Amino acid sequence: EDRRYEIFCNRNLKMSKITAVGFDMDYTLSDYIPETFETLAYEGAKKRLVKSLGYPEEVLSLPNYDSKRFVRGLVVDKKRGNIIKMDRHRYVKLACHGFRTLTKEERDELYNPSTISWESYGEPDFSVLDTLFSLPDAFLFSQLVEMKDSHPAKFPNSYMQIYADVRKSVD
Repeated sequence: EDRRYEIFCNRNLKMSKITAVGFDMDYTLSDYIPETFETLAYEGAKKRLVKSLGYPEEVLSLPNYDSKRFVRGLVVDKKRGNIIKMDRHRYVKLACHGFRTLTKEERDELYNPSTISWESYGEPDFSVLDTLFSLPDAFLFSQLVEMKDSHPAKFPNSYMQIYADVRKSVD
């Protein structure tokens, strides 16, 4: 008997009274394809940005989500519009503004350990991409950073506000 596909409950439950069932999406109760879930979250977030938060219609025609672009463990610099990769000593080894990789000189200027303290790599200016479900946020944020830089009049919000809007639209 294969028990992998069974769900166990330690009490009786009248399903006739249940109107919705939710899942903690960490493979606890069901198998799913992460790329499909991430793409769904990404597409829904674009629609919400336009329909509910007043972003330009061009957002809807952004290129498709690339699930291979970002990995867990990266950090969003919400103030500067960057996605950064740090080592365990908080040295920034890689940084992208939108999708443009910053040079070593640019990284050193922005993230010099003598000017940024260890503690400052937290909220409110930074956010860690610590779950698989935050990856669509990073991708969409990077796309919007590029759009803001290319068309500042259409995107008057700060990078910080854009990130907050992305988070609001994904959740």
